[in-house]
Amino acid sequence: MISTSSPGFPQSNGLAESAVDTAKRLIQKSGDLETALLSYRSAALENGYSPAELLMGRRLRTHVPITVENLKPRLPDGERLVEKEAKSRKKRKNYYDKRYGARKEQEELKKGERVLIRDRREEATVLDKHTTPRSYIVATDKGIRYRRNRAHLIKLPQTNTCVAPGPTRAPVSELERRRSSRTARPPQRLGY
Repeated sequence: MISTSSPGFPQSNGLAESAVDTAKRLIQKSGDLETALLSYRSAALENGYSPAELLMGRRLRTHVPITVENLKPRLPDGERLVEKEAKSRKKRKNYYDKRYGARKEQEELKKGERVLIRDRREEATVLDKHTTPRSYIVATDKGIRYRRNRAHLIKLPQTNTCVAPGPTRAPVSELERRRSSRTARPPQRLGY
């Protein structure tokens, strides 16, 4: 089965978006596409290995002189590579969360719950959870099915006919107000 990203939510497919961005920059900057691809494939990544080393287990012969010893096939240490990648991924996630004020995960939706589809501005019912993370299959009142990321679905309050009519929204208390998650530092002036 082919895994795809949620419609209208390209950041969930970040790896493909990043690859497209890299390819576009290579094409724009280079005069010779083959040389540009050779340079990209032989340049070391954050984990210390080049894409060619990860794919073929050896370095490529480029315009930069290299010893014959370095051209011999040598597979990278898998455990160390996985460890470095996990550490790097965690570091990037922390920076992203800090920069963009990521909030905790939204609660899971259950079958039959009523939701509002943000980008379509339509009410719908949750039919099932999709196989991809944070993705749901929903159906509108007209019977049209959509697949949407959890970020596009707003849970609607359950209507209860036994409750007497009252104010639509309770006043917000001081504790419920959202505060900035930015780290505040006092300014450093004139060496004080």
